[in-house]
Order: sequence, then structure tokens, then C-alpha cells
Amino acid sequence: MKKGFTLIEMLTVVAIIGILAGLMLAGGAYARRKAKIARATVEVKELSNAWKSFWMIYGSWPSSYSGVKNMDASAVRILTGEDISANPGQYRFMDLGAARVSTEGFKDPWGEYYRVDFGPITPVTTQDVYEAVIFFPGRKRYDYDQNE
Repeated sequence: MKKGFTLIEMLTVVAIIGILAGLMLAGGAYARRKAKIARATVEVKELSNAWKSFWMIYGSWPSSYSGVKNMDASAVRILTGEDISANPGQYRFMDLGAARVSTEGFKDPWGEYYRVDFGPITPVTTQDVYEAVIFFPGRKRYDYDQNE
């Protein structure tokens, strides 16, 4: 008598392994998505605080900034103190390490520029409201409001 597996036993084992692998891949994709959202949340808070600090020191936005602006290389140079025309005190409002910032600017985990609205700040009450928005490719999914 020969010892071995039948074709049905073999196919059953392969099917079970395939189902388990599919579950692991789906769980991994979900974890990566959640990690990107968590990273973007922290970066938006940092970005909001950096521009808030800029406003508190200089009392206005950089002269050429109005409306919505991408966090491109020129904006990064302002926040890191490299642009002395817009940041004459050369204050470092945000530490943007080389691992987080490309030569083009500061991008979110999906590869899109962070965008900041440099509209006039109008007090709602005795508090100013600062807002930063993360734009996901194709649609807006996350807002962070900081009321202080």
C-alpha cells in the first residue's frame, strides 16, 4: 500500500493556505492605511503649530503668500529659517528632517503636497481659529481644527 496524499487533501490544504494568506494581506493593507493617517495627523498638527508660531512672531503671513499654498520648497525654506527675506529672524519653526522632506517640498504620506490656507485671520471670538487640511488623492478626507 502506498502512503501519500490524495488530490482532494492536497487541494484542501492549498485552499486553506490561500485563504489565510488573503486575510493577512488584507490586514496588512488596513494597518498601512491607518499608519499613514496617523502620520499625516501628527504632521498636520506640527505644520499648523509652525505657521501659528510664524504668525505670532511676525504678525502676518509672508508677503507673497495669500490663499491656498502648497508646502513646496519655498514654504519649507521659510519654516526652516533658510529664507531670510520672509523669515528675517531665521527662526526654525519646524524641524523638517531630510527623510520627511524632498527637494520639492513637504508632502503627505500619499505623495501630495500639504496645503495651507493663508487667508486673513479673523477672530471668531477672543480666540483665533487655525485650520490645516490633509487632501487625499481625489478627495478631502481629514480635517484638523485647532482652537486655542
